Amino acid sequence: VQRLVTAIDATPDVFLITDADFRITFVNPAFQSATGYSLEEVLGQTDDFLRVPAEQEKVRTYREKVLAGREWIGELVNMRRNGETYHVECTVSPISDIAGQFMGYVVCERDTTVRRHLQTALRSERDFVQSILHSLDGAIYSLDCEFRVTHSNAGWRFLPAEHGGINFNGPPLIGLSLLDFVPDTGRRAELRQIFEEVIGTGRPHENHFHSADGHHWLTRISPWIDGSKVRGLICNVADQTQYHELQGQLFQAQKMEIIGTLAAGVAHDCNNLLQAIRGHASLALMQAAAESQ
Repeated sequence: VQRLVTAIDATPDVFLITDADFRITFVNPAFQSATGYSLEEVLGQTDDFLRVPAEQEKVRTYREKVLAGREWIGELVNMRRNGETYHVECTVSPISDIAGQFMGYVVCERDTTVRRHLQTALRSERDFVQSILHSLDGAIYSLDCEFRVTHSNAGWRFLPAEHGGINFNGPPLIGLSLLDFVPDTGRRAELRQIFEEVIGTGRPHENHFHSADGHHWLTRISPWIDGSKVRGLICNVADQTQYHELQGQLFQAQKMEIIGTLAAGVAHDCNNLLQAIRGHASLALMQAAAESQ
């Protein structure tokens, strides 16, 4: 019994025990630290004072369960002595004597305030990252080391069903290999080789693909790094058709500019040559006129 009491006193979880009338008969030191109430203040009271008024229905429920010899597990909102509220995970178990007669119950509570704050922060961070992903152009797929799709942004909705050699007839199916949706065997082998290379080297790779419908696709494959370990891949497929059309127009304009410059140079040289010829002809006529006199 002494070892059991020592263990309960050492745990950071809250323990309290009641009698058959639900009056508190024992609390551990963690109870006093968590609630702000001393042992003398709570002995002989029911645990109603710990719960915020909105939780009284749960209190009634777990008391009915333990009276029926069953355990209750759930979440409660408590109130500290200073009026501050906090969330707990709670287990309420009945206590019976050797004859099976109900003697009370034991309550074990764990403060989940820090965990809830962490969950809120992680959820906010996740929503922030997803907002960034959804704002980017193109379809983005994250893959594990087996090339299975783990996440995707909403970019695929704005692309043709077939993009970059990948063909989705609906939302990307999480858990299936991205290569399963590459119908062309040559393209599938090409992507597999690139995926294996990026996972092996940890260096990103860019791949250009011209589809039969005239689209030009740029596929960027980057390593998904967790610490120092490559956990998978980030695959970004973007439509570069308009860019290549503009690039072609720019090249055509540059060629026309070069031809124009060349033509202007030739014309200038021809003009200089004609000027020289005209000069020589004028001089010859002047000499011929002088000789005739």
